[in-house]
Amino acid sequence: MATTSSLTQPISEPFDLLRLSLSERVYVKLRGDRELRGTLHAYDGHGNLVLANVDETVWYLEQGTEQLRSVKRSSEMLYVRGDGVILVDFTAFEDIGWLSTTDEFSHSDISSSDSPRDNITARVH
Repeated sequence: MATTSSLTQPISEPFDLLRLSLSERVYVKLRGDRELRGTLHAYDGHGNLVLANVDETVWYLEQGTEQLRSVKRSSEMLYVRGDGVILVDFTAFEDIGWLSTTDEFSHSDISSSDSPRDNITARVH
């Protein structure tokens, strides 16, 4: 996580958050149901990122069973094109006990609720 001294530095634009997170573990959500967790090494004005020690998860619905599944891979270094980035989170997700990417969900678990907020929480068992 970010150090105490980096948290006291002023944030005047969005890229300041990236600057303060250099050499820190970040979570990156990408288009195409992809997620990355890795150490931020570099970024540019287009939102392109360079991550090290990356764990990538790709989510998909298994045909026939409608089970939400994932495929994982690890990379030493990864360049991420900025136009595919949806969000960057600076929280150390490994420290959050309830967040598990190994859980299996059915499509009906996710879409059976009336409220969009309930749809989000229905994914976590």
